[in-house]
Amino acid sequence: STVRQEIAATALRGESRALKMLLNLMCDVVVELDRDLCIAEDSPKLLALLTLGGRTKSLKGSKLQDFVLAEEDKRQFEQRLLEPTRSDVEGVDDSQSDFLPGAFPVRMRD
Repeated sequence: STVRQEIAATALRGESRALKMLLNLMCDVVVELDRDLCIAEDSPKLLALLTLGGRTKSLKGSKLQDFVLAEEDKRQFEQRLLEPTRSDVEGVDDSQSDFLPGAFPVRMRD
């Protein structure tokens, strides 16, 4: 059982990397968030997009929703990020859910 879980987790990590590479080809910015909805890794493309190159400090650990100005937009954004939760994915137990990618498009507006 443990061996199967390890094999499944390895396969999910590989699929996650492949999806991330594909998204990077198709999207202006790809950001990975942790369980607390904080930016998990440095994202130079997001940094450049948000600050027009003016900020040099890393965004790692920042909450992505802190960059949303309108409170209603921020609430909707957080709701969208939290639904569905990773543990709701059928056939995947909680030990594997950390490796499942989630993606949704966001349109930038002024």
